[in-house]
Amino acid sequence: MELPVTFQDWQEFFERYDKEMADSAGYEKDKIGLMQFAASELINNNDYQGAKNFLQRALKIAEKNKDRIAQAELLNTLAQIFYNEHKLEDALLYIEQALEIYKQEKGEQAQEVIDMYNNLAIIYEAVGDYDQAITMMMENIKRVKESGDYDELYLATSYNNLAGIFWSRQQPQNALEYLAKAKEIKEKVLKDDDPQLAEIYNNMSLINLSLNNVAQAEHYQAKANQIIKNSNPESPEMVTGLRNMALIYEKKGNMVEAIKLLTEAISLLKKLFPYGHPEIDEAEQVRKDWEARL
Repeated sequence: MELPVTFQDWQEFFERYDKEMADSAGYEKDKIGLMQFAASELINNNDYQGAKNFLQRALKIAEKNKDRIAQAELLNTLAQIFYNEHKLEDALLYIEQALEIYKQEKGEQAQEVIDMYNNLAIIYEAVGDYDQAITMMMENIKRVKESGDYDELYLATSYNNLAGIFWSRQQPQNALEYLAKAKEIKEKVLKDDDPQLAEIYNNMSLINLSLNNVAQAEHYQAKANQIIKNSNPESPEMVTGLRNMALIYEKKGNMVEAIKLLTEAISLLKKLFPYGHPEIDEAEQVRKDWEARL
């Protein structure tokens, strides 16, 4: 049997479901799960309005049945949709409601509570409230450590996210401090050629360049580019690596090498996006400006 695809397909599915299953045990609980699944499928198809429709209907059933955990899960998914739609105040409203339910039902140290603080930090960063974003991410890290049995890579991701908030707040020194903590964990846990390390090294390079630590920036960018070259040489990540290295050479005053690397990045962009991409025009303008300086 083929799965429904559109919102209307799912509507018809649930009409049949109600007629055939209304008298069965667990009918409403199963319907909540099915509506969550329908919403996830619609989200994948960028039908956010249809997804919200099913989630809100499922939420009413969960509230009627006093299924608090289901309520929290549905509220969290709604928050993610509003975040994707850039309706950040709505996203905050729903995620804060989900957080309170998880605290009450699962306890302060539950993984769901820890995750909510991370998600809140991301939303606060998006609305430009960096102080609150930092507070939420610090709370996330504190609770991860207090939980005792935690995944070190999860903690590394939290440090990386906190570094990103400080970067957005234009505090590169603080960003570098927490990114170094993430790097230390990932270098200990991951293999030397893991693409996750390339991401960390790339960020270390950018922050060091902003602090005029050019030698350090070049060191980390070279490490990042080598990993990307070995794992996925024709990728957007390789474009980023080439452009970043070009910026490093531009900072060093070696315009010939900077233009060469930027040209390689442009060629790869054109190969990846043969029908055009905004980054192509931007990079070509930068190359034109650099060539004028020769």
